[in-house]
Amino acid sequence: MIDTHHLELMMGRDWRGDLPPVCLECGYDLTGCVSDRCPECGIYFSRRELAEFINNLKLELRVLRSVNDWIKTGFWLGSIALACLLLGWTAGRLWAPLLTPIIRVFACLFAFPAFCLSLSVLRILRLPAWSRQWMSVPVRYELALCAALFSLLAGAGAFLLP
Repeated sequence: MIDTHHLELMMGRDWRGDLPPVCLECGYDLTGCVSDRCPECGIYFSRRELAEFINNLKLELRVLRSVNDWIKTGFWLGSIALACLLLGWTAGRLWAPLLTPIIRVFACLFAFPAFCLSLSVLRILRLPAWSRQWMSVPVRYELALCAALFSLLAGAGAFLLP
């Protein structure tokens, strides 16, 4: 007697979802593969390992849906840090020299989280290249770069400006 559940699992019907099962070594699509060996690279795998990998990948993709929001927040925090620094430095040189250290602290307080949020784009590089197509929206790399530059400029300016 044939176990139909096992047969469905081997034929790939259990994998009908957003992401296909792939080889952990080479990324080959294993949908419909009846053996426990990748036809592309030849390594052995277990269905449990594949299911765990796909579930972890789904979780990571779900978390990264909001990466553009993180980048936008980092961009605005970096812009605020840079504006604080420039306005505070100008005001401190012209009117109130005692404001300069306080403004520098505020610039650093805004610059550090801005830099950390702009680096959240690096989490995407941890994903396998084939899985990036499953992200719901394209990542705004240019905005992340601007946020990182603004925060670095503000942080460095807080320490280096006279």
